Amino acid sequence: MRNKGTLEREFFVDPEGEGMTQPGEHRLNVLSFLKQNKQIKDLGLTVEACEPQNLTIDVRQLVKMNLAVRCFDENGLLRQEASIDPPEVEAFVPADQTATAKVRLTPSELERARGSPIQKTPYVELPGGQQRDVSTKVKVTMPSAEDVLSEQTIGSPKLGIELSLNLQGKCRVEVKNLSEVLRPFTLLATRDAKQAYEQEPFQMTLHILDGDEQVQTEQKKDVVYNLPWRFVQRGEIVPPQPPAQVSFRLTPISAEPP
Repeated sequence: MRNKGTLEREFFVDPEGEGMTQPGEHRLNVLSFLKQNKQIKDLGLTVEACEPQNLTIDVRQLVKMNLAVRCFDENGLLRQEASIDPPEVEAFVPADQTATAKVRLTPSELERARGSPIQKTPYVELPGGQQRDVSTKVKVTMPSAEDVLSEQTIGSPKLGIELSLNLQGKCRVEVKNLSEVLRPFTLLATRDAKQAYEQEPFQMTLHILDGDEQVQTEQKKDVVYNLPWRFVQRGEIVPPQPPAQVSFRLTPISAEPP
């Protein structure tokens, strides 16, 4: 059988059958294990010696958890634009492991998913390079060509200023670099996400917080981009990096001349 290449020389350990049911390290007597192996006995063979004589097996307890499902291509790149239904599945993973369930699509599957959902079985990666399929299947849909993320230009952004209630009527905000902040910028978005973003009352907001009025000199803060949340959740719009920075100064209103 060995000469013909038909001899299977892989032997699988059943931890429960070996009494390894508690988490932690367990020692396996390899010689004893092989002598009791049914596959070897059926061949009419007896094991006399082996190396190594002992192996250490690490047993970890798995717990059921809800895991987010992520889609990857065959190169291992995350496809954030994929829509997955359901977005979460139950799977058994080590309690101390931060895990996600994964589906992997070939180039042909990626193209088919643009026309209609395709069904895939997610899997989780366990320690030691092991993989285990999840019992729940998911449907994966890729956006059509017009919905793919691309660079979009926001030509006329508007800036809003939000003050704490404690500061309203007490301070005046003087933006020093307004023309720089309001110049056109680009971000990654689908066409629909860009249109929804442009309809927001303000594309950016500068937040003035309690305590900012105590700074007498010029201050700098990053703006907050008011991206439409429903498109953010679907990964169809990404804020520009680094964010625009506002240079401003707070002047007490009571100190202003009449």
